[in-house]
Amino acid sequence: MSSFRPDIEAEAPTFVATSYAPRGWEGADSANATPLGALDAQQSAIGTEPLDAVDSAIGPESVDGRGVEPMPGAPTAEEIEALEQAAFARGVESARAANAALEATCRTVDAAVAELRAAAAARITENRNLVLDLAADLVRDWVQQELATDPSRQAALVDQALDGLELADGARLTLATPDLDRLREAAPEALARWTEAGLGVEADEALSPGGFRVIAPTSTVEGDIDVALSRLRASLAPAVAASDPEVEG
Repeated sequence: MSSFRPDIEAEAPTFVATSYAPRGWEGADSANATPLGALDAQQSAIGTEPLDAVDSAIGPESVDGRGVEPMPGAPTAEEIEALEQAAFARGVESARAANAALEATCRTVDAAVAELRAAAAARITENRNLVLDLAADLVRDWVQQELATDPSRQAALVDQALDGLELADGARLTLATPDLDRLREAAPEALARWTEAGLGVEADEALSPGGFRVIAPTSTVEGDIDVALSRLRASLAPAVAASDPEVEG
């Protein structure tokens, strides 16, 4: 560490201008240093051009003499207002064009969403109808098997349909051919009871197994299982159709 300590209270009596040799000058030392006054004398001997002469040589057009035109004056208030109005008009036009493009895109998206919703609702309705078809097939098979196993059950259904029905001349009871054959064998007393009530008992090939039909002059009672299932399907139709909340869910 250096032991030099400056004397902050010392004052030089006079200022002495001294020039120092630049670093790298060979033989430069304090003995041959040139005083500042001598350098000023050398500069005066060489001479300098006045600044006016330099400007005159470069030219009045620009500082670098390349002929650059001077900057124009500031725009007037009317010109500024005109520029602002033009910019505003361009902005409004651009915004309207962007809004029109956005609305067109939204319409396309809405149409696609509506199409998807319709397809989804149709698929849900189709699946529900398939479930109902399966249920109807199961019910039909079960009823027909039960009635075929125990013909007295079919006879009880016919008696229930005739209860409270006013029979007149010409009333008829029609049964599917296999059912009529089973009733003749397993429940002949039922056939005799219906005949005594004035019913004509006939076979009807159009009826599905387990079904019957009572035809009176004033009314008709349908006991066909397929007719009953069709009516049930018609009553369930509003519930089968899918609604929008269900499609969205």
